[in-house]
Amino acid sequence: MSGEWPLLIFTILGQLAIGTFVILTLIRTLLQMKIGIKPAVEVTKFGMLAVGPVILLALFASFLHLGSPLLAYNALGNLKTSWLSREILFTSLFLILWFATFYTSKKEASNQALSWVTSIVGLITIFCMAGIYAHSNRPAWTSANTYLSFFGATLVMGTISAGAAVVYGNRTQKLEGEALKVVQKVSIIALLAIAVQLIYLPIYISGLANNGVAAQASTQLLSGAYAFPFILKWILSILAGVMFFHVLYKQGEVHTSSLNLVYVAFGIALLAELIGRYVFYATAVSAVFGL
Repeated sequence: MSGEWPLLIFTILGQLAIGTFVILTLIRTLLQMKIGIKPAVEVTKFGMLAVGPVILLALFASFLHLGSPLLAYNALGNLKTSWLSREILFTSLFLILWFATFYTSKKEASNQALSWVTSIVGLITIFCMAGIYAHSNRPAWTSANTYLSFFGATLVMGTISAGAAVVYGNRTQKLEGEALKVVQKVSIIALLAIAVQLIYLPIYISGLANNGVAAQASTQLLSGAYAFPFILKWILSILAGVMFFHVLYKQGEVHTSSLNLVYVAFGIALLAELIGRYVFYATAVSAVFGL
C-alpha cells in the first residue's frame, strides 16, 4: 500500500478540485439567471480560485508516483490504448481551462460556456481515472463500483466543498436570499451521490463473493481486517452529507455561528473519502499470481 499513497492523494485531490469546479459552475449558472453575472461571480470567485492550487497539488502527487514529469510527457504518446495517457491529458487540459475560466471571471467577463466545457473535461478526467482501475487485473476494481466510487467522491466532496467555499467567500456578510436558496438546492446532490453508492454496495460485494479467488480474497479483507475503516467511511460520509444539508436548511440564513459546522462537514467528507480510498487500494487483490 505504501507505493499507492501518491495515487491516493492524486485521485482524492483531483476529484475534489473537479467536483468543486463543476458544482460551483452549476451554482454560478443558477445564480446568474437570478441576480446577474457580476454578483454570481462574486459569490463563487473564492471557490473557483481555490480549485487551481488543489489540482496543481494533485498533479504534483501524480509526478511523485511516476518519478518524473518527463515520464508523464512520454505517456501522452499512448492515447489510443492507455487510460493513464488519457488521464494525464485531460487533467492537464482541465488545469489550462480552469486558468482561462478564472481569468475571464477576474475580468468580469464570465463565460459560462467555457465553464461548462471545463466541467465536462473535468468529468471526462474522472472517467479516465476510473478507467485505469476498471481495466486492471484486480477484480475488486473491475466493476461499475469503481466508476460509482470515483464519481461519487467527486460529487460528495465537490458539493460540500463548493458550499463551504461560498460560505467562506461571503463570511463578512450573511449568506441569504437567492445565494442561500441555490446552495440549499445543490446540497441535495451530495446526499443523492451517497445514496446511489450505498444502494449499489450490496450488489458489488455480492458480485465479489462469487467471482473467483482474488475477488473472494478482497471480500474477506472487506469483512475482516478492513471492516472497521470500510464501515467508518460510510458513517462519516452520511454524517457529512446530513450535517451539511441540515446547516443550510435549519434556518432562513447562515449565521456566523453556523459556519464552523459547514467547515466541519467538509473536513468529515474529505476524511471519509481518504479512508474509503485507502480501503480501495488496500483490499484490491490481483488475479495474477505475484502481482
